[in-house]
Amino acid sequence: MNKAYYILLLGFFSLFFVSACSKNDTVFSAYNELPPQGWHKDSIAVFEVTLNEEANYTVFVNVRNSANFKTQNLWLFIDYEQPDKTIKKDTVEFYLADNGGRWLGSGFGSLYEMKVAFLPKINFSQKGSYQFQVKQAMRDTVLVGINDIGLEIVKAH
Repeated sequence: MNKAYYILLLGFFSLFFVSACSKNDTVFSAYNELPPQGWHKDSIAVFEVTLNEEANYTVFVNVRNSANFKTQNLWLFIDYEQPDKTIKKDTVEFYLADNGGRWLGSGFGSLYEMKVAFLPKINFSQKGSYQFQVKQAMRDTVLVGINDIGLEIVKAH
């Protein structure tokens, strides 16, 4: 048999092994698409999450931005309400580009995505419904260049 056949076979088994051994502990993942004309400072991205298990989780905020986003960083107000109606509030700064203007997230062309651990290894000790609200906290009334805001919750180990 030829060398190309063995390389193809090795690639197939490698892919099978990686997919069989990887655990997907994502319990929630969603995006809110923002208006193409810009994200108004009064507009709130809302995520309703039901957690059925008291455990440690990592909460990620995912930002999809276009190349016409004009600043290096993005400030967000993030509030979340727990099942007992307790509300936690935070202000978070995300760096989307380095000092040279190169985008830090993944992507190509004019669309980039940055995934940042907002709450690493937090213990959600209450089962039930959580509501996360994300609002832009920049000085601009309408923020142009942010396409989507996402929230992802993964069980932490």
